[in-house]
Amino acid sequence: MEEHDNNYTLELIVKVLLGTASETERSTLERLKIEDPNIRRYIDTFTSRKDFVEKYYIYKNTNDSKAFDNFKQRIAPSSARFTNWWHKVIFATTVAATIISIAIFIQYKSELTSQQLADIMPPESEVYLTTANGAQIILGQNNESLGHDINQDGIIAQDKNGTLNVHEAETPSIQTLTVPRGAEYNVTLPDGTEVHLNSESSISFPSRFSKDVRKVILKGEAYFKVQPTTDKTPFVVVTNDIIVKQYGTEFNINGYQESTTLVTLINGSIGVAHSQDIQKGQTNEAAYTMLSPGFQAVCEPKSIALKAINTEMVTGWHEGLFRFDNISLKQIAKDLERWYDVDIAIDEPLKDLRFTGTISKNESLAHILDAICQSSRITYKADGETIRIKEKNIISKLISE
Repeated sequence: MEEHDNNYTLELIVKVLLGTASETERSTLERLKIEDPNIRRYIDTFTSRKDFVEKYYIYKNTNDSKAFDNFKQRIAPSSARFTNWWHKVIFATTVAATIISIAIFIQYKSELTSQQLADIMPPESEVYLTTANGAQIILGQNNESLGHDINQDGIIAQDKNGTLNVHEAETPSIQTLTVPRGAEYNVTLPDGTEVHLNSESSISFPSRFSKDVRKVILKGEAYFKVQPTTDKTPFVVVTNDIIVKQYGTEFNINGYQESTTLVTLINGSIGVAHSQDIQKGQTNEAAYTMLSPGFQAVCEPKSIALKAINTEMVTGWHEGLFRFDNISLKQIAKDLERWYDVDIAIDEPLKDLRFTGTISKNESLAHILDAICQSSRITYKADGETIRIKEKNIISKLISE
């Protein structure tokens, strides 16, 4: 059956079960049952289940405050299986997303789609170094046990085991490490500072730092572990017109969105400021907003706000995990797009659904999408080169496995 016909048949079944079908609709269902054996088996699967109607009313009548409790009490067998999917139970925080996770038909929804997507893993993307003279050197392509020595255009480095180790050169020159979608990479800068770059990110750095400041430029997201110096030369990161300054510490910068930069301090102390304020000649005390460990600076074009945060949720990517803490489906899709190098379209009403959970970045895309779908009112399908996330039909609200 085509999807449109399938949905129409499902609607007829629901009406018959609820006793609201007209004579014409009942006759239509009987005719479909006679004409096609597959449809007959399909219909029999549902009409033999007398608990659908009860579950429909559970869904319809549950109030917000008792939604999840009622769900667990009445549908205990199907709620138990959620814990097998993610390290932490993942479920949409809206009442509809919770109750609608009474799913019918995971196999009907995704059998073909999962086959199409099960093999989608992070692509073997080429990380590359752009030298001061514009030459591009592909990294991670050589014998990892021996490494690859680089000595050209003002940079001396060794590419080995997923890390570019940069040695101090006699003359400073600007080098740029670029990490595309589906990849991550590490770089150890000339001062010993360690930087872990996330997908679709880049960092520009000098092959020799000055005595006054150790300055790098970041696009995207990176985790920094800054090496302190005896003379306390400040380490400065510039991203999206935001300046982050410190001497020796660990922190994460997420600058994927130009309008909002997130700076999270793990250890030590850092200051965050707008670059225009520094250019105006303000003193350090006046220009910088200081962070303590466990705090995040939310940097907007005209403001910097601090908030306490669970840093594990921010640094999960650094540890090979997707960690979501009440994160919108729209943001989750962006993370998946970067890691799996795919395009994801979401129906408008679903973009603000929020999820909490943890899952390995080594899983297939289908595995992650299935986990999300099992805990919400959504489904997905491959639509050409785009993955479309949409709402389940009404029958998905009635049936548990």
